[in-house]
Amino acid sequence: MRLLNSEWPCGISAEEAKKAGCHFDLGLIAWLPHSCYNKELDESFRTLYPWKFWLPNDEDTGPNTTKPITIERLQDLPLQMVDLDWPGHSWSTLMFHDAHCLHAWQYMHQALLKNKEIPTSITRWSHTTHCSHEALMDTSNVTYREISPTAHNRYPACVQVESLRGEMPDLY
Repeated sequence: MRLLNSEWPCGISAEEAKKAGCHFDLGLIAWLPHSCYNKELDESFRTLYPWKFWLPNDEDTGPNTTKPITIERLQDLPLQMVDLDWPGHSWSTLMFHDAHCLHAWQYMHQALLKNKEIPTSITRWSHTTHCSHEALMDTSNVTYREISPTAHNRYPACVQVESLRGEMPDLY
């Protein structure tokens, strides 16, 4: 894959992303360079539902407790704070997770049809298969408003869809 921009064109913090002219896409939970940001898709996603997010509470409040955060606070989380190995990555609902997957597929489809760049955070085959498995999961015993650790910020680069052709999928 040939990246059109540097490896971290939006930096690794919201402050760096804003200075670089990047845009925060809520559905992808990513700071995107202007060249692969889709304002219409982002605005549509933001108005789809009153999305909610949480961070784990302090250890003093007990295990498995969370505190709500705003979208503004969510987008300000730096890359180091949102690594999945770090216990403080943000949480959202199962509904958000599924909507995120559909949003990513819309990004890919529009990029393909319009010959536009795409965020590298959604180009991996493992992301597509993960989302496919989640979409087909039996949810009869689950509520879509149930909180799950599904949200973590990304600071991807952009890549031209054409440059992805012929790449081996990163099967997991």
